[in-house]
Amino acid sequence: MKRALRLSISLLLWLCGIRAGPAQTVVASTNPARRGSGDLSISFQSYYNRVNGTAAANVRGAAVSLRHFFPRTGLFTLQLEPVTSGGDFALGENFVQWSGLPWANRHWDLVAGDFRSPTAMVENPIPNLSQPEISLRGARVIARTGNWDYSVYGGQETLSRGSRVPFRTRVPQAALGGEAAGKVGQNVELAFRYLHLSSSPGRVRDQRLFFPVNRQFTRSHSLISQASVKISEALSWYTEAGWSRVAQSGESRGGRSELSIATGPALHTARVAIRANYLNQGTGYLPLLGYYLGDRRGANVDGVWYLGMLSLNGNWGQARNNRERNPEVPDYYSRQGGGGFQLRLPSNFFFSGSISKLRFETRSEESGLLRNENRQFQINVSRPLFRHNLHATWQRIDSEIRDTPQRLQFLELEDNYTWRRFSAGAAVRWQRFSADELRQSLYLRASGQYQMRHFSVYGYWEQGKDLASATMLSTQISSTSVFGLTWQAPGALSLRMEAFRNRLNAVLNPENLFVLGTRGIAPDSILSRADDWSLFLRVSREFSWGEPGTLGSGGLLQPEAPLTGAIAGYVRLQTIRGEAGAPDVWLLTDTGQSVKTDSSGYFRVPDVPQGARIVKLDLDRLPADYDPPPATELSTEVRSGQLSRIDLQVTPLAAIEGTVVGEDGSPAGEGIVVRLSPDDRSTSTDVDGRFGFYNLPEGDYEIRLEESSLPENARLISPASLPAAPRYGKDEAPLEFRYQIVLPGPKPVKQVFTERQSSPLDSPAKQGSTKRSKGRVIVKTTVQNISARPAHLKAPRTGKWVAR
Repeated sequence: MKRALRLSISLLLWLCGIRAGPAQTVVASTNPARRGSGDLSISFQSYYNRVNGTAAANVRGAAVSLRHFFPRTGLFTLQLEPVTSGGDFALGENFVQWSGLPWANRHWDLVAGDFRSPTAMVENPIPNLSQPEISLRGARVIARTGNWDYSVYGGQETLSRGSRVPFRTRVPQAALGGEAAGKVGQNVELAFRYLHLSSSPGRVRDQRLFFPVNRQFTRSHSLISQASVKISEALSWYTEAGWSRVAQSGESRGGRSELSIATGPALHTARVAIRANYLNQGTGYLPLLGYYLGDRRGANVDGVWYLGMLSLNGNWGQARNNRERNPEVPDYYSRQGGGGFQLRLPSNFFFSGSISKLRFETRSEESGLLRNENRQFQINVSRPLFRHNLHATWQRIDSEIRDTPQRLQFLELEDNYTWRRFSAGAAVRWQRFSADELRQSLYLRASGQYQMRHFSVYGYWEQGKDLASATMLSTQISSTSVFGLTWQAPGALSLRMEAFRNRLNAVLNPENLFVLGTRGIAPDSILSRADDWSLFLRVSREFSWGEPGTLGSGGLLQPEAPLTGAIAGYVRLQTIRGEAGAPDVWLLTDTGQSVKTDSSGYFRVPDVPQGARIVKLDLDRLPADYDPPPATELSTEVRSGQLSRIDLQVTPLAAIEGTVVGEDGSPAGEGIVVRLSPDDRSTSTDVDGRFGFYNLPEGDYEIRLEESSLPENARLISPASLPAAPRYGKDEAPLEFRYQIVLPGPKPVKQVFTERQSSPLDSPAKQGSTKRSKGRVIVKTTVQNISARPAHLKAPRTGKWVAR
């Protein structure tokens, strides 16, 4: 076996050194004017935790991180983290690394000290396949080409200890391995790993915490292959197959061999997402200390169905252990299933619910069959309102543990408020727990944060108290508070401080105090006290020089996050006819990466550093016919070598256009008022008689023309209101209003009648002294028999004047 191991490593090193055809000559920097740059960070950090008057943790130390980029040779990194824990010296992550060194038509990464190697070598869509990192203290060499990466590593395995100031502790296991990962064509990702693990027989015998009954291995050899095949744009298939050979403690020679496999498809479209898999792993699959991997077989399936504003999800799975039928190992069996929905209601209401069931059985010769069942129901309602974000949650958990039923249910109301640089939240939770006794509790919670340019302060407080009941012996009072601040001082000096305290008191009920008092017993009303508090402090000073540079795929990398995954998903259009992909939508990540959706709305961001990441819509480049949702960003957890799924939604916007024309088709002038209902919006025509309403969501509208705004003597010959139903992807014909000019008719005919009284003529002398008699003129106007001829007066013999 040793000969085979040496031969495998020699073959891998030979592959690293050959010149592959597809590889291209690359150097650390192709810019001849590029100058060296770097940064230095010096920090002091301390964490103190005290529980019930006894120091539980007292860790303090320094951290020094130095990075310098050499234009022709790559990036040099040095990190030192010496700490003391309870007075004992310990080490955090200490390493020296050279990345992107060009040699032999390859880029080389060399590291000595503490490092991590991910076990996921290709993109893994299987959620129930655990693939942790291998943390070693030793050395690693990586050779990178255009399509393939090769690595060889070895060292002592370490595990992380400590909460706020972590440090590494060695475990009794050594590792030696090699990997090769790359692409075959455009649709196939392929990877291989050989891993040898060994432990001394004495450590296996003495440290049973790390070596259970069926995992007392002194050595193991495993060869694992991983493949991800992209069958189509929406369908991919993942397979991991492995062979392992392990040797138990006490075996003189040989060992046993076993095979492992995990395989399944993943389908992602704009309407549905389904993942299914089957896995069968033996105990020798990956016997890393500190993890419980392998020794299981079962199937799992989960999916999401998007139905416009409604999405449905479900999952089912089961698993068993003890594939080897070892009588000394308990048999475990688990089966779980669940489903839920999420509904977006009008007025920005979000309503969701879920139900799940878990059944777990344990069978052993000592205890027989033990069965635990758990059922969980949950309902959430939320709505953003102005600067508030309101939440209401109801949850019930029914459990049956060893034939003892239990029920926990609670109702929580929460409000989060944001205004400029200030944010605050408050919540109240009523909780009821029933088992052997009935316990009702009331919790109050508040949080706040204020952020200035260089200063940020935050706080959290929660108070809980059991509601007294005659069925309870005692009540509990709990209190949790957190206070923290960060300060970015001038001169690249930063300060971070956080204080935490948790108190729990158990108090006898007054009923029990009374009963005990009648018996002559004077008990202390305080049954128990728990006081837990901690203080964390970190002071850092940053230095930098040269031109800032970002290291990427061509020999350059991000040293602070060398483990990367991917983020993918869809941006969907919420239309009346259902969901559709939103093309040409740009998205941004908090790491500065950007990507644009394709014609189906799909996007994928590769090489995203692991950790909590934020993906948001790039509103500056959002197409004008899309309306962003209230929440334009989402957060996700990116894990090394795995794909994280995020889906966002936008609303399509439409337009209604039309013209106002005369009877002969000539455009009307400007200023004619047109109104839109039910939105109660209005606009007016331009000089060509055109009008339009833009940035409208899909729906049914009514367009009404104000007749009073038409030109003089004009009247509509088309309906005064027209319906409009804009839809995404459907071109609507422009609306048209028509009118005509009605010329005014002649004035009405006037009939004039004159009544005249006559008298004898007097003499001229008398005539001059006599007053003129008065005549009466009667004028009547009618509209009958309107004549276009001009009227004239004619005096008939009767003495009456008639207008004709």
